[in-house]
Amino acid sequence: MTEMMMVSQRQLALLRATAEGRTQMLVGCGGNLAVDGAWCDCMAGLSLVNAGYIQPGTAAVAGSMVAATLTETGMALLRPVA
Repeated sequence: MTEMMMVSQRQLALLRATAEGRTQMLVGCGGNLAVDGAWCDCMAGLSLVNAGYIQPGTAAVAGSMVAATLTETGMALLRPVA
């Protein structure tokens, strides 16, 4: 079982936006995420990417802007606890 980090409300909002298809990321630049075209909190984005919760939706060259997607672990954070 993978241990999950505690996430803030801001990080949860980024995960929800990613699940809704509203998040893009700059490939090769850590956690540079944009939501609805506006850059978001870089530390929140970086922590989610580094933890393996968000990833690029497609392979692309560094510097390209692509849709961000949730990983399986990222999706698990959004599932209600039973």
